[in-house]
Amino acid sequence: MNITMPTISSVYLENSGHQQQPQIQMNNASGGVAHSFSKQSPGLSSNLSGNISLNNNAISTINAYFGTVNKITKKDITTNTTSDSNNVSTSYFFVSKPNFSHTNSKVTIEFFYYTASKNGKKKHVKNNKNTRKNFSDLSTTLAQVYQKEVNIIATRLYYPYLNSSILSQYIAHNASSNTFINFREAILTKPSLHKTNLPAHISGIKVQVSGRLVTERVIPRITVKSYVIGSFQRSSNNATQIIDYSKFTTKNELGAFTVKVWICQRSG
Repeated sequence: MNITMPTISSVYLENSGHQQQPQIQMNNASGGVAHSFSKQSPGLSSNLSGNISLNNNAISTINAYFGTVNKITKKDITTNTTSDSNNVSTSYFFVSKPNFSHTNSKVTIEFFYYTASKNGKKKHVKNNKNTRKNFSDLSTTLAQVYQKEVNIIATRLYYPYLNSSILSQYIAHNASSNTFINFREAILTKPSLHKTNLPAHISGIKVQVSGRLVTERVIPRITVKSYVIGSFQRSSNNATQIIDYSKFTTKNELGAFTVKVWICQRSG
């Protein structure tokens, strides 16, 4: 098996700090790290239709930015070099769908990100500095898109299975060297993710892969494989359930394939 997953521990998702200057605040805990940046550019007032268009542009900018970061990372790994001279993190980024909040004077953009880290403490500190540089540059770029202050709140998740968008990308990214059984064992059947050990706010996870993986024997294109851990049924205390759903489609040598992820979360 080529894929390994970290063990479950508590998740820290608290974000704090809406700085008026280009600063960063890092909150450390076992589950996550929150980065907050603010960059300002004078300009446009808030309106709904304009915001939708600008948000779509912002999403494209975010995806393109991290796509570039990841390409540089892949090149560095291939050539066995470091990217310190380019001020780019040497870790691969997976970014969730962003949420937007608008006022007349400011836009707040919040998203989760996951980056695998196999480095020691010294390298981890260096990557933190590069991560700050990445998000600071992104904040500056987005301020130009909106022509007003942009506050980015980026929360690092240490476990890809805590967000459906990140998990679907993570599986697709690793599909070239893993079979579906690999994913099932690494993500869903390891002791750390047994249904009795799921985080308190998650009651179930479902993963579905449709299409053909290059690591498996030739199968019909319509083949769909899925696996579920935990439960998606409403609990006896009628707690509110939220289904976090995402899908990610990409291509390999055999054609397109799609990864779908459902995460059932309890609220209350």
